[in-house]
Amino acid sequence: MPDDVYLLDTCVASALWDELHAKHHLFRRRWEKLQSDRVFVSVVTLAEVEYGLRVAPCVDDARQRRVRQAMSAFEVLPVDRHVVESYAELRARLFARYSPKDARGRLKARVVPDLWEQTPDKRLGVQENDLWIASQAMERAYILATTDRMAHVAEVAGADLRLECWQ
Repeated sequence: MPDDVYLLDTCVASALWDELHAKHHLFRRRWEKLQSDRVFVSVVTLAEVEYGLRVAPCVDDARQRRVRQAMSAFEVLPVDRHVVESYAELRARLFARYSPKDARGRLKARVVPDLWEQTPDKRLGVQENDLWIASQAMERAYILATTDRMAHVAEVAGADLRLECWQ
């Protein structure tokens, strides 16, 4: 639809920005069909890609410059106070569904720090940064373009999160 607005997950954005990535050309063709003023990235995505550039031993300086140049062409959405509600609701739904419980369905821990330690990203089925990005898409009713099915997030978010899998 021409009125759809997209938020690119890190897995899509990083492939789109890196001409040497295996899916670069596929994602570039897909992105070119969209109106560029209707495609955004999260500040979280920029942080993840920048971190990757700094720690990847096989990414030479010239390639890093090209990726950063491609990154600069996208409008960046901040994580702001408006995203808090979506984040809190989404994480609470994940926690309610996937947190550790006893045989009667009661929480195993009684204090929040104990619950946090027992509900790592793997148990909730999503990495923390992906949760922030998904929350931004939910808050704005944008389509989250990803290569990750985000099964747990999609399950608890339902119609509140529009996912589009780019393969």
